[in-house]
Amino acid sequence: MQAPTQQQQERRAHEIAAMEGHPLMRNSGAINDKQLEAILEAATVQGWSDFGGFAVGFGHDEYGQDCIWIKNSIRGGLHFAFIVGDES
Repeated sequence: MQAPTQQQQERRAHEIAAMEGHPLMRNSGAINDKQLEAILEAATVQGWSDFGGFAVGFGHDEYGQDCIWIKNSIRGGLHFAFIVGDES
């Protein structure tokens, strides 16, 4: 695998900085199938809405934090998890 160029590194640093300024993005992460499975085993899932190509789950993680999980229907993932952080 080739190392990222200086321009790619700068673009990614800018993206991360922008994400840090938004509460939902700051408390989110991309995860694979195995990670999602482990998270959901420990979570209290309250429900799912299926949108065909993806499903949105909601509930609480193992620490009682409100969460939303977006499960991609493509085998192997790329799924997303959002923790609804307390921004008060």
